[in-house]
This record gives sequence, C-alpha cells and structure tokens, in this order.
Amino acid sequence: MSIECGCDTASETTGTSAKTRVPNEKFVQAYMLCDSYSELAEELGLSDASVASRANKLRKLGVNLPKYAKAAKAIDVDALNALIVNQQ
Repeated sequence: MSIECGCDTASETTGTSAKTRVPNEKFVQAYMLCDSYSELAEELGLSDASVASRANKLRKLGVNLPKYAKAAKAIDVDALNALIVNQQ
C-alpha cells in the first residue's frame, strides 16, 4: 500500500541530515489505513518506535486513535519442555 503522506525531510528544507517530518493530519490518515506500527513506519519512513510513541502522544492529547491489534506470539511449548528435560 502506498500512502501519499505529504512528508518532507529536513534535508529538503534546511540542508541538514534527512529527518522525515509528517504533519499530524497525514500521520492520522496513514495510521487509519495501516494495520500495524511496522507498516505505518515503513509507509512514513520513520522507525516503529517513533510511530508508536507519536500515536501514544496523540492519544494522551485526546485524539481517538484506535490501538492496533497485538500480533499473537507463538509459543512452542514442546520445544520449551524439551529444553527443561535436557537441563535435568
């Protein structure tokens, strides 16, 4: 999915190292079209931590951003039990 985010970089505006700047309106639009922080980060050219932090900040300010569903972490119970048996 490609989102037209209207972003600019610091290097384009100030001649400094590239840092993507995304207006809040574009961030929210992209947020609503994505399914995860990883997808959102990729679309906006930011890190996963950066987009998660920004979403939390916006929520604290009263923006009603829904939380992304957490990915289920698969646990291989048999493999973990085998490790315990091998250590005894």
